[in-house]
Amino acid sequence: MAACGDAKEFEFHVFSTNPKPIRRATVHDVAVTSSTPHAMRDALFDAEIDIVIHWAHWPEPFHS
Repeated sequence: MAACGDAKEFEFHVFSTNPKPIRRATVHDVAVTSSTPHAMRDALFDAEIDIVIHWAHWPEPFHS
């Protein structure tokens, strides 16, 4: 985010089970469970996210 400076053409969102407030980011409390296997996909769709940067070193359970 810092590399983008104050560029207004970007919005940042954090999707997590325990989101922490981050400057310039909208946080979304999202949990994928056995009863809600598509929760992350649905949250990304609902927020109209165009690009995902995935920092984890392991695969996430995104299903289509």
